[in-house]
Amino acid sequence: MEYAMSWWYPVDDYETLMFLEQNRDIYELEYNILAGRVSFQTMGFEVEQYYRAISRLCNIKRCDFDGSGPLETSFGVYRTPAAGLRQFLKIVDESGGPWEWHAEYEPRAGEYRSVASRRRGCPTNGCGSHWHVRPDFDGIYSYLGLPRTRENELQIWATFWNTMIELVYALLPLQIWHYYPRCSVATWAIPVYKRYSPMNPVLRDYTSDSYMYHLKHVEYWILTFNGMHGGTKPITVEWRLPEVHPGMWATAMYIVMYTWREVVRRGLVSPKLKRLGDATTTREIRDKLIEMTDEIYRGRNYWDVLEQFGPVEYYEGRNIHPWRDSTRYRDMKHVFETMLWVAELNAGTPYYRVAKLFRARCSPAVNERGFWNLLAPKGEFYWPNCTEADELIEKGEAG
Repeated sequence: MEYAMSWWYPVDDYETLMFLEQNRDIYELEYNILAGRVSFQTMGFEVEQYYRAISRLCNIKRCDFDGSGPLETSFGVYRTPAAGLRQFLKIVDESGGPWEWHAEYEPRAGEYRSVASRRRGCPTNGCGSHWHVRPDFDGIYSYLGLPRTRENELQIWATFWNTMIELVYALLPLQIWHYYPRCSVATWAIPVYKRYSPMNPVLRDYTSDSYMYHLKHVEYWILTFNGMHGGTKPITVEWRLPEVHPGMWATAMYIVMYTWREVVRRGLVSPKLKRLGDATTTREIRDKLIEMTDEIYRGRNYWDVLEQFGPVEYYEGRNIHPWRDSTRYRDMKHVFETMLWVAELNAGTPYYRVAKLFRARCSPAVNERGFWNLLAPKGEFYWPNCTEADELIEKGEAG
């Protein structure tokens, strides 16, 4: 018997398709996806900023207060990162222009302080701009020739979750605005390392259409299932650590898109860690990942922390990088820097420019103005405070 599924319909406008077509030399894959060819996932993101920063945006786009921090609004659903970033920058421009991006802010006297901030003794309210992803079941069923059954849906969900739980740790720097995350992050993005089989009853419950189940089982993990708000919002996998500008969302999603596409192509085989330092069992690897994340949560520079956790090895045939032959890496920093190769495929894209910022190890927070100008033509883009990245970009875009 076929299972009745909820679909998350992407909103990709004609102008975006034309933009990608005009720049098809550097957006080939995304143009092909929006032009109607196979897509394997959809994506969206939240923008959570304090009211004084986004009040103009809230005049033309609905903003909500969810109790965890300041106002937030959602963008999506998109099939490609370029579509999401382009629409976001367009709406910001129409609402009066950019603001100073915040990962957290200090409330004025008498202003609301979130429960998490008070509980953790934080002087600031966090601004968690979370990400949402969902498998494109239609595209996957079509590509793999699978019938639409509940069993196959669970297989896709399990593989998708297991892929995302590996990526959320491999791409940690792209989720953090400074060299360390917001003070209250440990309340809203608890580090976990859970992998599910298709037969796992927890997975079956989380991906069910039971509104009451989702209402009663809210998990504030670094990665979690989210959905069924009022029974109307389809289930997504939510990345809860991100606090960053959508330019970093777009770069991470570009890497995620290629990685997930390779997972589907090899028959729904997710990446999987085999070794992290001296840890070789799933429980030991879990403890190492939590230890690593806790170090960053306590305010240590993530570059220093990631260098301390290694060597790293993935199972043969289950490498996290979509094309790299070797499954071995020096440390978790090497894993991240290797994943940046995907974002550096085409000079002139926003992903290429963001990747070079991280390649030069410059802080996103002190280069904020560059994120509002990521779609500038070749030769007209620069980072305000990262000469090393500008030199790399100039060399790449000139070639």
